[in-house]
Amino acid sequence: MNALLRNGGLFMVAVCFAAAARANAGLTESTVPVVINEVLASNSKYLTDPQGQYDDWVELHNRGREAINLAGLYLTDDPAMPAKWQFPTNNPTLTTIAPQGYLIVWADGDTVAAGLHAGFRLNSEGETVALYDRDGRTLLDSVTFGMQQVDVSYGRIPDATGSWMPLTIPTPAAQNFSIYQGFAEEPRFSPERGFYNSQILVTIASPTPGATIYYTTDGTEPYNAATMRIGLTAGVYTGPIPVGKTTCLRAVAVKANWNTSPVATSTYLFLADVITQSPQGQRPGSTWPSGSVNGQVIDYGMDPDVVNDPRYKDLMDDALLAIPSVSIVTDLANLFDTQKGIYANPSGQGTAWERPVSVELLHPDGTEGFQINAGLRIRGGYSRSTSNPKHAFRLFFRSKYGAPRLKYPLFDDEGAAEFDGVDLRTSQNYSWSYEGGNSNSHDTFVREVFSRDTQRDMGQPYTRSRYYHLYINGEYWGLYQTQERSEASYAATYFGGEKEDYDVIKSRAGNGGYDIEATDGTLDNWRLLWNASQSGFGDNATYHRVQGLNPDGTRNPAYPKLLDVDNLIDYMICTYYVGDPDGPVSAWARVANNFYAIYNRVNPDGFKFFRHDAEHSLYDVQESRLFASTTMAVGASFSQSNPMWMHTHLVLHPDYKMRFADRVYKYFFNGGLLTQEVATNRFMARASQIETAIIAESARWGDSKRAKPRTRDDDWKPDIQSMVDNYFPRRTGIVLNQFKSQGWYPKIDPPSFSQQGGHLDAGNAVSLHGGAGTLWYTLDGSDPRLPGSTAAASDEVRLVLESAAKRVLIPMAAVDDAWKGSGAFDDSTWISGLGGVGFERSTGYETLFRTDVQSQMYARNASCYLRIPFDVAATDLAELTSLTLNVRYDDGFIAYLNGAEIARKNFTGNPTWNSAANTQNPDDAAAAFEPFDVTAHLGKLQQGRNILAIHAMNQSTTSSDFLISVELVSAKT
Repeated sequence: MNALLRNGGLFMVAVCFAAAARANAGLTESTVPVVINEVLASNSKYLTDPQGQYDDWVELHNRGREAINLAGLYLTDDPAMPAKWQFPTNNPTLTTIAPQGYLIVWADGDTVAAGLHAGFRLNSEGETVALYDRDGRTLLDSVTFGMQQVDVSYGRIPDATGSWMPLTIPTPAAQNFSIYQGFAEEPRFSPERGFYNSQILVTIASPTPGATIYYTTDGTEPYNAATMRIGLTAGVYTGPIPVGKTTCLRAVAVKANWNTSPVATSTYLFLADVITQSPQGQRPGSTWPSGSVNGQVIDYGMDPDVVNDPRYKDLMDDALLAIPSVSIVTDLANLFDTQKGIYANPSGQGTAWERPVSVELLHPDGTEGFQINAGLRIRGGYSRSTSNPKHAFRLFFRSKYGAPRLKYPLFDDEGAAEFDGVDLRTSQNYSWSYEGGNSNSHDTFVREVFSRDTQRDMGQPYTRSRYYHLYINGEYWGLYQTQERSEASYAATYFGGEKEDYDVIKSRAGNGGYDIEATDGTLDNWRLLWNASQSGFGDNATYHRVQGLNPDGTRNPAYPKLLDVDNLIDYMICTYYVGDPDGPVSAWARVANNFYAIYNRVNPDGFKFFRHDAEHSLYDVQESRLFASTTMAVGASFSQSNPMWMHTHLVLHPDYKMRFADRVYKYFFNGGLLTQEVATNRFMARASQIETAIIAESARWGDSKRAKPRTRDDDWKPDIQSMVDNYFPRRTGIVLNQFKSQGWYPKIDPPSFSQQGGHLDAGNAVSLHGGAGTLWYTLDGSDPRLPGSTAAASDEVRLVLESAAKRVLIPMAAVDDAWKGSGAFDDSTWISGLGGVGFERSTGYETLFRTDVQSQMYARNASCYLRIPFDVAATDLAELTSLTLNVRYDDGFIAYLNGAEIARKNFTGNPTWNSAANTQNPDDAAAAFEPFDVTAHLGKLQQGRNILAIHAMNQSTTSSDFLISVELVSAKT
């Protein structure tokens, strides 16, 4: 039997199959009396699946007198693929329908979940659902439906044999009924939305005979679906409407015993009207607020000082037509109401602060745009301040508003053609509207997008953007820029698979305390990568494992690929080049900030990192974000984990560091992406797109924070030119030197080619040129360098790794000099450690040491002893030709090899157990390896066991930090 239960106004289904054992007895494939009876293609509140989700569903009805087991039948949403999904053949309890009963199939694509889940999703914009017999060819039943409304199903009345019609009250697992005869179709406007320069007559018509059309011009909806009442300001359409100024028409079709149509919207822009809007800052009309609301500053109008400026008055129309326009139309209460308005309450976040709007795209050349109903939220963090009169927005396309996705190529051939949502970002920090009164307000509208364009040109995933003018209920609101959202739907679109396959990690700004969060998926895989970073990458096993590899570099399917080395390196090179002090670590707030990371759990290919909100970048040409003090601390806790912190750990591994240097060379030389000319061209490509449009922004917001307006020629152009003259010509060399001083880029130049890539005629040769020494090369694309080294494959021997095991002592009295040598000496009571040794009472060295000696050393002794054992094979000993000691030190040291001194720095005289360094080594220098050529002591190496001993010294016992970390490298013939 079947039972339909009600719970809080929603439906729940219980189906019992007493006749399952005898189901299909004597039934042939050609006599299956089962039909598709009802579908719900946009479900937000009618019936949840066993997982508690409001998924779409298909209802099947058994019109026969016997129980039917559907095992082996097929259900599809693509008639070209009849066998797309098959009913399970091993669970009759799930697949059997009682006589005259019903069966719900969840159309959510989640075939592994408990319950009956088809391997496809319904498309609320319309499609065909078909039921096929067990042969996968014989059609039993099908239904084709058009655009569906949220929570309105499509079913037969009467059941099994009747006509298909919309059901405003879905009836899962129950007899269908309808209180409406049909749906009124959406009204249509003629002429449609666009730019006009003289009065027009607009007609409104609905294809539904006998429907009455109501319309408004104030942004409100003409009909309230919740109360089923006509809007207070709505008028009855009786004939063509004269439109001679900027107007937003909204219309709805209403017919007795029919469901009301969706609201249609059409915006008409008259530029002569726009450029004279609120010249004295007065509110545009009585429905707009005057002054501030809840402390939120409201600013209106076009500044006559710009509109009438001789430099611009003949360019105002051109400025407004230079780029496409977006029109947002809504009930102004959704924006400015003291209780529910999102503009008047800009700190509100989440679905509770999302409001219904109409969105239109209008192209100046008449190219077809779109209109779609959507949800609108305020976007941003710091810029949500009520003193900022120009907020950014976020648009969400959902079934509850109409179409579940925007189907329009917002980025032309560059990007996708369908979207779940899109951001409307604008300049916020340093903007004319927000900080235009400050001397540092250098608004260009180009700085932020430059980082994302750079990721694009690097061949990495990135978020796309286009410039637009924005209108709100016909009022010009300034220059904006669309931006794709780094989220699961983005990943499914560009990387493949389903949204449910992805983890999306970001910093939770504002009220979230900047802790990292998973906006999609979970933090589980992110934690695995962070744990590996926390442990350190001093050995090949850990470094290779996060790449899904065995220690020898071969693929291991049991290890998920967590790290995409090139993606992270490119992300960090871009970050360092633009000198972004606000992401992925904020130099001011000292928190993780402004980054996104996306990971595919089903087909792991490493986290992909996205530059985001880089408004503070490209300012100080001398800016350095390498080992900034905030970086070293932010990330040590999981809640603040971020890609910059991970990079500072990874760069300690020689393979990662060399790959980093390789890609720096690729981008910084030979016409690379970050050379002066190429970087300048990328920047100017964006600037040229808004060189005229910025005039309109100046008229709208140039006087927001000061009496004399900011203008294109006095402010914007000089700021753009300053970048061209002062930033790009110098920045590449400055950052390259920063990398060199950090030890991340070799201080020797790489070989150069006689031709840097490109076409080469047959018979021509390419020559290599370099300094002294041997040049090694390959022709098969492999690296001539031996993995784990910084030299050619046959050239280098790493005798002591920086990550090597060692014994450490903070002496409290004199120690026998035998500690320096390889002879008999008992160091079993010394600290057993790995990697660098040190402590940090503030911030700076945290990632450079793994053995913390603060409790033993601080305020007790300035000296620290290290003993590092290593072995040398007889075959290697005979071939070694050089010896280099690389040291990170704060503040001095003496090095001994098998008891003999081989190097010292910042100490003179004879050391004692409590000696201190003679002088400081600055933190930025101490953090980088300094090489010491100790080839003269090559003969002190011995076959078998050797001891590298270090007497490290701080300048004082109360210094706030200490560091000693070494590696010993040799070359052989």
